[in-house]
Amino acid sequence: MSRNIFSRTALRIYKEFNENYFEELEEAVYIFRKENGLSSFQKINSKTLTDLLVQNFNYKIDKKKLGNNSKLSHLRAVVHNGENNYIFINDVCHARNYTLYLERN
Repeated sequence: MSRNIFSRTALRIYKEFNENYFEELEEAVYIFRKENGLSSFQKINSKTLTDLLVQNFNYKIDKKKLGNNSKLSHLRAVVHNGENNYIFINDVCHARNYTLYLERN
């Protein structure tokens, strides 16, 4: 069994054992929402996520460079963490995918 298959199997078993509920994540989300003045029932849209990432976490969001680079245009999103934090998102991605890429960060 390869390491990748073993890792996925272990994660699937862990999720099933916990009935796909992770208390630590739920608590982290609750704290994040509270710190940022977001209601527990408020849906967070891409504009809100963008604002939070830019203002609170010093990210720069770029929707042009990835799609304009012929060697990278097949990628949907790239995150660069370092002295300057960037999220490069391909400008051809669907709005729902755009929000998903922001949510991951």
